[in-house]
Amino acid sequence: MRKLTAALAALVLAAASPAIAKAQSPVRSSAQSSAPAPAAGDPAAQMRAYLAEVAVWSTAIQQSLQEQSDAFVEVLDGADVALDFYDRRAKRDGRTWAKTWGAEQEQAWAAMGAKLDAAASAPPPVPPAFAAADASFAKMTRALNDLPEILRRDFEKNRILVGRIIPQVQATAGGDKRAAEGLVPELLNVSIAIAEAENELGTATTAFAPADHPQRHLVSASQSTNLALIELLTAEQAVLLSKPVDEAALAARLREYADASEVAAAKVEANATRLLAEVRGTRVLAGTELLVTAERALATYKDSADVERLLVNVLREMATRIEAPGEVDWQTLLPSLEQLEALASQRVAIDLQRRQGLQGA
Repeated sequence: MRKLTAALAALVLAAASPAIAKAQSPVRSSAQSSAPAPAAGDPAAQMRAYLAEVAVWSTAIQQSLQEQSDAFVEVLDGADVALDFYDRRAKRDGRTWAKTWGAEQEQAWAAMGAKLDAAASAPPPVPPAFAAADASFAKMTRALNDLPEILRRDFEKNRILVGRIIPQVQATAGGDKRAAEGLVPELLNVSIAIAEAENELGTATTAFAPADHPQRHLVSASQSTNLALIELLTAEQAVLLSKPVDEAALAARLREYADASEVAAAKVEANATRLLAEVRGTRVLAGTELLVTAERALATYKDSADVERLLVNVLREMATRIEAPGEVDWQTLLPSLEQLEALASQRVAIDLQRRQGLQGA
């Protein structure tokens, strides 16, 4: 029973991790969060109460991460506006816009930092009865306590990156040729930063989960595809800056990451099926709302695994085209990159579905 608590807590916490989710999860009302404590002799009720507390705590963090993602989009949109001013040679209007836009961005990131400090508080304590009976909860506690510092560190890295891009966007809007020519390669660092942060957060939110937990394998699969995406973005930067790209080596790395993701995706589905059987076989959960919640969440892992397999197929197809004889036409790879983007959005949608279901625990 207590091991299942750790497993379900891993689902709740990991489901709150995507930094690019398109919608925010509802926060429980004060009436719900202040519900009476469950009876000491009711382990299912204790589990449900603990998972609800973890969900509320992780939702505040997820909302802060969502704001960072939205702010990155604002920077990318601002770059498009700046490039339009540059192309139209509207220097005076561009400088006027850039001054206001830059101040707004700096204020927004300062406010996000303050909100993150408030959200990244200490996590809910593990119920003493569970902690005393299973040493693995000590590992869970350490992982949860480490998470706020990881979030603050990633935020600071992102703020430094944006702080470097804002003046470049402003200079571009004002007609600076060098700034305009270097802006697009610099903006690719935003996508790289998002992928890197997602990978680090994925590791942090599953550090305490059992080695055979489906969420752990799902994170592994997504981390491999994210690493492949970083390789592609780095190569695109090199092309834009007229630097050489070792295409054979790039193709080999894409295949390596695709293979790793495929193996992890298979483990996602197999271990979700196993964990579902364990949950259904736990007598104390029979007929409870928590069992229904767990079944609903675990059923989504097949969909997640299918999306990762589709990402693998696209990566392998790109590797084949990159390593083909002759010069690579990077423009022809854009449809494949768009496929990766669409599948990544599908991945987020499934994660969101899982998170919303678990927060009803």
